[in-house]
Amino acid sequence: MSNRTLGLSLIALALLHQVVGLLTFHQPLKDAIALGWWASQDRDEPLRAVMFWFFYFGFLLALWGESIRHRTDPLRRVEWGGGALLSLLGGMAIPPSGFWAVMVLCLVYGYRQRSRTLGVPV
Repeated sequence: MSNRTLGLSLIALALLHQVVGLLTFHQPLKDAIALGWWASQDRDEPLRAVMFWFFYFGFLLALWGESIRHRTDPLRRVEWGGGALLSLLGGMAIPPSGFWAVMVLCLVYGYRQRSRTLGVPV
């Protein structure tokens, strides 16, 4: 798997994540926007905080994918391995989530990269 493929896959997953967020959190999002967004993440509204972090993660995932897509050198093991580990922890905390897809992408990238390094056809 190339950097471009991994990056585009992460961007596509981030876009899907944001669409799911819009469908799931449309009312809390409308409420936060109606409040003016500034300091709209009130402790008395935990769903609004979940909504905020859901969208925030989607944008971070897209940025990560975009940065990987433009890299010319292979990712270091700590990058793809760290992504897989963080995704595993996230998936364990929230099993019905997209963390598993990110983990699979990172592991496939690492497997293919290691196979190329060892000269094993993939």
